[in-house]
Amino acid sequence: MISQKALHCVLVLGLLLTLGCKEQHPTEPDGTWIKYSTQTEGEELGTLELKDSSLFIFKSSSKDHTDTNGRYSLSKDNITFEDDTCFNPGTYSYTVTKKNLTFSSISDTCQERVKVLDGTWTRKNK
Repeated sequence: MISQKALHCVLVLGLLLTLGCKEQHPTEPDGTWIKYSTQTEGEELGTLELKDSSLFIFKSSSKDHTDTNGRYSLSKDNITFEDDTCFNPGTYSYTVTKKNLTFSSISDTCQERVKVLDGTWTRKNK
């Protein structure tokens, strides 16, 4: 009888440990992300750093675009960007995995920001 209880405890403990070790995907977009060109394979378009203090920094690889910084805020699966380059804030839905961050414009009157942000970004290796 004691060995059955011990076996049962070991099985339950093993199940709990297995569930606890399941790979967790981040839900917050914090980190540094790189966006690559869809037209030229491997060509980097820019780097987006989302700091946990709600600040963002975008650095462009293109000479035609100036670097931008500002604030962002999160609400469920949406992110809103505000910066001095564009007059109105822009809101995007986002999904984040271990390696990718994807933005899809919900409402943004700043076409330059939509052009830069929309699409999939890749997490920059540390």
